[in-house]
Amino acid sequence: MRVSRRRLLAAGALAMAALLEPRPAHAYPNPDLCECTDRPRGGAGPPLPQGPVFSEVALATPQDVLRFLSGRDPRYPGAGTDDLIGFSPADILETMDTSVLDAVQAARGDGARDSIYGLIAQHLLDSLLAVYADRPVLLALDAGHGGRRGVYYDPGSNGTEAVHTRQTVASVEQRAAGAAYARITIRRIFNDAIGDDFGLPPPEDSKMLTRRRRSRCM
Repeated sequence: MRVSRRRLLAAGALAMAALLEPRPAHAYPNPDLCECTDRPRGGAGPPLPQGPVFSEVALATPQDVLRFLSGRDPRYPGAGTDDLIGFSPADILETMDTSVLDAVQAARGDGARDSIYGLIAQHLLDSLLAVYADRPVLLALDAGHGGRRGVYYDPGSNGTEAVHTRQTVASVEQRAAGAAYARITIRRIFNDAIGDDFGLPPPEDSKMLTRRRRSRCM
């Protein structure tokens, strides 16, 4: 019997959420993780820029994600796995591109490699403007690979892919700050400072998985 990806996510989220102690809304360490609002939490604050306001989802911990998917996050009543649909994912860099970037850097230096980062960023942003015209765009950027060292770190192909993807994200963000791209809001959905550790006991914890994978490669 085939089980849909959504049902697997739901089952996994419910199972993991059962291991997590519920916390009141005021106890969350990440106050920026709140739904879109006309005013930030904690009072009036400085005036907000014109246009839509989005959560800083890169601050979400694995536990926050599980609570969201299982409908147990008090900040997002009624949320669940159905909220994962409605977006169009696209890969920017992959293994062949990583090899090309390594080759360019080796033959032409860091400046030539950085020029490619900039070209990728410009074409990405210009494509969004061409597709969405005058409508506001939320671009969710996941660099891929990487992670928190000591918990779980995936360098990607050639051992350099994580570096290239993060530099490309930085280039996208830098260019998106220009007035020409004012309709595009960039949000990182990755954070290497947060470990992919769900508090599971060995051997299911991420550190043990990392050791087993390393031992198979040696």
